[in-house]
Amino acid sequence: MLIGAFFGGYQFRDRGVEGEMQKYEQVQRVMDTGPKDTVGGSVTEINGSTLTIRTTNPFTQEEAERQVVVDDGTVILKEVFKSDEEKAADLKAYREALTRATSTGSVFAPPLITYRNITPADLRVGDFIAVTIEGVIGDKTQLEPIKITVELPHP
Repeated sequence: MLIGAFFGGYQFRDRGVEGEMQKYEQVQRVMDTGPKDTVGGSVTEINGSTLTIRTTNPFTQEEAERQVVVDDGTVILKEVFKSDEEKAADLKAYREALTRATSTGSVFAPPLITYRNITPADLRVGDFIAVTIEGVIGDKTQLEPIKITVELPHP
C-alpha cells in the first residue's frame, strides 16, 4: 500500500509545489493508518537502564532524542539470521507444505530472519532499535517500553 502511495504520487509531478503537497499528504495518510506505538532510532548513549536514542521524522527529517527506560518487564529481542540447520528445516517443511497445497499462493516462503531473546547488557551504542510502548508515542521524549527489538544493521 505504501509503495502504491509513492508510485501514485508521480501523477502529481507536473503540478509544481501544489503537486508536491498533494503527494506528501497522500503518503502521510498511508503512514497515519498504522499504530503509533513503535518508534525506531539509533542508540547514542547507555546510562544504566536508560538508553538515549536518536529518531528521525521521515517527512521533515527533524531529529529528536528520546530516553528509553528499560525495566525487568521489558522484552528485548534481536533480529538474527537463521542458522544453516534452521534454514534446512524450514526448507524441508516448506517443500512438504507445497506438495499438500492446492495453490502456491497459499504457502509462504520461510523467513531468513528469526528473533532471539537478549538482555539489556547485550545492547550497544550504534544499535538501531524499534521501541514499542503501550499507548501512543506522539511527542513523548521518555518512553517505558514493553518491547525493544534490535534490528539487523541497515546498509
